[in-house]
Amino acid sequence: MRGFYYVITELLSVQDPLIAVVVFHSLLNLSGIILLLPFLNPLTRLLETRILNGDDKIARYLGVVSPQESHAAAEALQKESIHFLSAAIAVNEYFFYLAQPAKGTANDAYLHLKSYETEVVEFYMQTL
Repeated sequence: MRGFYYVITELLSVQDPLIAVVVFHSLLNLSGIILLLPFLNPLTRLLETRILNGDDKIARYLGVVSPQESHAAAEALQKESIHFLSAAIAVNEYFFYLAQPAKGTANDAYLHLKSYETEVVEFYMQTL
């Protein structure tokens, strides 16, 4: 703690207490980023292997169109968005006990919806 205080008050010449707190938090965040940066790729690979189920595609319309075909991709995204919204409404109904999931729990349905969202966003990012 004294190291940060020395750096802020002596090296950076910050005397205002409010600015010193802002600088302290910024330095703390920056040091956290620097410490975690080397572990970012291994952590990403670990999460991808634990979360993704391989080639299980959820989207109905995105798999049949190329993201480079702008008109067809836009049309597929529009149809997929409508389907995604109906799935999101169904998940909300599960959480408010208005309906029961066909299989699993409401949390399973939510995780499935998040995977679906990831698939749609990845397709959209390829169209840019």
